[in-house]
Amino acid sequence: MVQIVALLNSKGGSGKTSSAVNLAAALGEGRPRVLLVDLDPQASASAWLGTPGGQDGLLEVLHGSGMLPVLDTSAPGVELVPADTRLEGAGERGLAAPVAARHLRAALANLPALWDIIILDTPPTMNALTFAALAAAGHAIIPAEASAMALAGVRATVATLGEAREAINPDLALAGILPCRVDARTALSRAVLAALSAEYGRQVFKVSIRESVRLRTAPFHQKPITAYAPGSSAAADYRAAAAELRRRLAR
Repeated sequence: MVQIVALLNSKGGSGKTSSAVNLAAALGEGRPRVLLVDLDPQASASAWLGTPGGQDGLLEVLHGSGMLPVLDTSAPGVELVPADTRLEGAGERGLAAPVAARHLRAALANLPALWDIIILDTPPTMNALTFAALAAAGHAIIPAEASAMALAGVRATVATLGEAREAINPDLALAGILPCRVDARTALSRAVLAALSAEYGRQVFKVSIRESVRLRTAPFHQKPITAYAPGSSAAADYRAAAAELRRRLAR
């Protein structure tokens, strides 16, 4: 059975797209075929994997017509439904959240059985596209940058997941909170990790994604960190996070 995992955080700059791209790539190395769906009109995940933004298709699917466009990527084992930049201001284009949710869930359910895991990268704001992703997903991951505002963003996102379970998807589960951009040499990073663990316990991934210059450089080269710098600490961290995710999904 295919696992559908949405990555979201109500706070921008949380490592959401970086984690969506690099978890997908690390999972793809381990044999399962992975489909990454870029629901963010900014198209950052699509550009990172060598696909320009502005691809058409998702808007029609969310309105109930058309098929999900699936493209190859620069990451082995990973295919992509590219972002549709027309979804910027989706509400102004007549896209209602319940309609988008219903049609995205149906479109993913009707895909051929080619992928083991589907990763949904969501917008940095809670809108109709995020609502649709939460309606379709079985699990959610909250990436949390080790910064002063991390805890507030995680709390707001956990509250959103609770609302989504009550309103649209009672089967939605939190796969975990993934700490990102962690520099264990700093008191701030250590304090953020301690605060997350104290409040959320085993819901926090045991793996943390360490701060990395190479990780910040990888999008320029249109490769995931596992291909751009396969021996780097960030590549090792995302491989370990992918292995931990598989274990969490198997529970």
